Amino acid sequence: MNGSGRTKARSRVALMLAVALCCGLAWPSAGAPAQAGASASGRPATGDWLSAGDWPLTGGRQPSGMPAPSASAPEPADAREGGVVPIGITAEDEDGGHGGTWIAKWRNGPPAGFLADSVLVEDKAALGVQLVRPRDGLSVREWAARWRNHPDLAYLHPNRKVALLDGRKKAAALAHPNDEYYTAQDYLRQIQAPAAWDLVRYADDVTVAVIDTGVDLTHPDLAGRLVEGINLIDPGSPPQDDHGHGTNVAGVIAAVGNNGIGTAGLAWSVKLMPIKALESDGQGDEDKLGEAIRHAVDAGADIVVMSLGLNRYSPFLKEIVDYAEQKGVLLVAAAGNEGRDVKYPAAFPTVLAVGGASVNNRVRTESNHGPEIDIVAPWEVFTTDLGGGYAYNQGTSMAAPQAAGVAALALAAFPQMKPFELRNLLRQTALDIGEAGWDRRAGYGLLQADRALSGDYLTDMHEPNDDRLSAAVLPLDTEVYGELAGGSDRDWFELKPDYRGTVTVHLAPADPGDRRRPNVRMVLSSGSGAEERVFEDILNRAPAFSVKKGEAVRIALQLADGKDETGFLYRLRTEFAIYADDFEDNDRQFKAYSMTGPQMTLTGTFHKLNDQDWFSINVTESASLHLVVEPDTMRMDIALLVQKSGEKAVIVDRHGDGGSESLTGYVLSPGRYYILVHNVIDEEAHPVRGEYRLSMQIVPKMVDPNEPNNRLYQATRTVANTDYYGQFEDAADQDWFVLSVAEESLVEFLVDNIPKDRMILMTLFDAMQTQKQLAVNAMGEERVTMRAVLGRGTYYLKLGASQSFSHQLYRLRYTVSPLVAGFRDIRNHWAEKDIAELVKRNAISGYGDYTFRPNETMSRAEAVSLLVNAFRAQGTASVQFRDVRRTHWAYEAIRRAVSAGIVTGFSDGSFRPDQKVTRAEMAAMLGRAMGLKELPATRMTFSDVRADHWASGWIERLVHEGILSGYADRTFRPEQLVTRAEVAVMVRKALDK
Repeated sequence: MNGSGRTKARSRVALMLAVALCCGLAWPSAGAPAQAGASASGRPATGDWLSAGDWPLTGGRQPSGMPAPSASAPEPADAREGGVVPIGITAEDEDGGHGGTWIAKWRNGPPAGFLADSVLVEDKAALGVQLVRPRDGLSVREWAARWRNHPDLAYLHPNRKVALLDGRKKAAALAHPNDEYYTAQDYLRQIQAPAAWDLVRYADDVTVAVIDTGVDLTHPDLAGRLVEGINLIDPGSPPQDDHGHGTNVAGVIAAVGNNGIGTAGLAWSVKLMPIKALESDGQGDEDKLGEAIRHAVDAGADIVVMSLGLNRYSPFLKEIVDYAEQKGVLLVAAAGNEGRDVKYPAAFPTVLAVGGASVNNRVRTESNHGPEIDIVAPWEVFTTDLGGGYAYNQGTSMAAPQAAGVAALALAAFPQMKPFELRNLLRQTALDIGEAGWDRRAGYGLLQADRALSGDYLTDMHEPNDDRLSAAVLPLDTEVYGELAGGSDRDWFELKPDYRGTVTVHLAPADPGDRRRPNVRMVLSSGSGAEERVFEDILNRAPAFSVKKGEAVRIALQLADGKDETGFLYRLRTEFAIYADDFEDNDRQFKAYSMTGPQMTLTGTFHKLNDQDWFSINVTESASLHLVVEPDTMRMDIALLVQKSGEKAVIVDRHGDGGSESLTGYVLSPGRYYILVHNVIDEEAHPVRGEYRLSMQIVPKMVDPNEPNNRLYQATRTVANTDYYGQFEDAADQDWFVLSVAEESLVEFLVDNIPKDRMILMTLFDAMQTQKQLAVNAMGEERVTMRAVLGRGTYYLKLGASQSFSHQLYRLRYTVSPLVAGFRDIRNHWAEKDIAELVKRNAISGYGDYTFRPNETMSRAEAVSLLVNAFRAQGTASVQFRDVRRTHWAYEAIRRAVSAGIVTGFSDGSFRPDQKVTRAEMAAMLGRAMGLKELPATRMTFSDVRADHWASGWIERLVHEGILSGYADRTFRPEQLVTRAEVAVMVRKALDK
């Protein structure tokens, strides 16, 4: 659209990107205190703690799932040389970014030496950058380190992956347009879209660009609204969606309204520019994102929506975002769905950052938040889907296009509006749903379409804020807009930082085209209200001042000329810089901050580019080290390094952005150790608004009470049901135990209290040293069990660990359960002999845990299985019961039993396989299995079985055959549930007949 004084703009992207950093942890190898290494998979990289001989059941190979050996990572320079460990280059970065490429920007063009060392993959002249990679044979680290120090280089970093954040759920609805599924679009009523449509519903002259996975180009609710787009993934091909997310986003904005089909978008006739910058898996590259924004701006988009993001600051993307603002294009982006920090590009000051709210107008806990959040919109939508259909979806990636759609309607109504005015409009017309005014979870509130179109635009939405008490909230690292109405007007703002640090205030005319630059004065007031400092001419000299965590600071803006009544529209941007922590300067190993005592917790920051924090500990006696580093922001990807002076290092980087890292049970010997905490979120890790907490604990070495037991002939003699404790001096240490078994028994072994980052292998041998069995716990599991049926004899148990640990003791315990007929629960039972006899005849079985459970009742399925097996019942007839499928474990036995006339089903067509069997039912089934006939009832044997009882004939027949007997009180108790022991006795007697 061509508004007066307005440059064609870009419009919107609808995805959520996440950078994936793949870093690993190096395990110390056997016999060595520490080895450096990292695995790109994120799993431990050294696995040589088990020799081939330790795995006799796998032919000398490691079992499936065990970590494979890999090369060690480079050793950091010695502290005496003042060396530093290269940071920010992960295992993935060894090959550069996606496809091995890097994004380079030179201030005066690339020097000849750089071109000689590099392969130019693509010159992105429109973006002012080159896509390059080092020439074959060059070390990536050396190449990057060399050229990053060149004075003419603006930046050089890997071309990272970006990823989709997606979620699906449900919403409901309202009804104005006649679209088929309009009633499923509750979110439109929540943001007052029907009321807005009474004012504006068409936006023919507005173009919204969707940077995403593409758009379904033939969707009946979208096809008529599409203008020429671009496919940056497969240049030359149409921007067809091959994922679905982009089509979801597009429908929220622009599904044709009131056309009798599908859903209604917010702006019924807006133009959609599809830009495919993400692949079919929702992944994309940072350079493609930047190129997509630039293309949207240059191709005439007014609004660009991006439901994508990454956690780290990117100077490359910042330049592109600033370019869009300069060209008059509004950028809208999703905040993210992890309940943590707002992602980039949403976190840039000139991008409208949109969070998510539930149907009850409460901010979703998963919605990212912080000082950068502007507004929220409904979390759940029903929208267009790939293949011409419709679907539910959810997340801030569905909230962002709602804001873009309302912005499109506003731009159609007010075509002269600039991007900052559109941002300001959506902020000031939002419904306050959180704390009064702006808050860090809801921003300025819930998007309201009707208010955006019907109310008067306020050049200063913060008024009245003429004194300290009415000061408006000023979020950090954001941009707000206001007006000094004249020399007597004062605009007060209040900042309340989450951390101590430095705030720089940048003031500029709201409209970059405004050349007026009056002298604006800023007054800084402390929490007590007393004026402390006055800064003059802040348009030309940006003031900076220190702030404390949680302490309110107020600033006031005022024209220095008290008689000036012309008024001044301004944009006010704050820039926060985190404090340098109390342990600086510790950027080099030889400057390491000394940590003392057995336990210590420190709070640190990354306050400058590529900040490194070194610490040291002096160890005087053998001990174990526990380290935990916990960042409070997703903008940190913490890596830990531990190194003994003169030895190799261990690197720990198991988790990605925002994750904690830990090293547990690291064995210390006397000497000095160095600890490095650094942020590896990017090759160039920029300062981060946030802190990390480093917790250190040194635990004295514990004593193994059973040593020496490193050899079979030194094995510790044991008895059942007794606890034995131990630890492993080093990875080569083995603990041997010996036990005696008096008769065939089930022996169950347990080893617990295993450190979470250790694995214990348990191997059982007989007296001839033949391996019988082995078991190993998975990493992270604190116990391992093993059971074995052993005959009379002597046995040996060997324990070994993946790494040494001496900070805690494992516990070994075992039980011995003698077996009778393979069962551990029938010895001395009244039915022991009968059960054992049936086992010999293969007529009965127990459970997988070596129990028979003689006193438990029996189900119909179990009863027929036993009878069919004991009496070898046959039958070919097919049967069908509604509750017994062919996949049922007892299906074949039930079929044969029914065919043989042993049992029948119920009149409702069911068999009820899990229903328990009574003594009367068992008598009837057993009689039929034996091929007997009922005995006519003349004189009844039992007082509680009358002649007219349905099973009296079978009961009397089995009494007559000597198979059944009753109780001492002359009762049979026919309705009592039969036990497994009772059935065993009956069946044994029947078979003897």
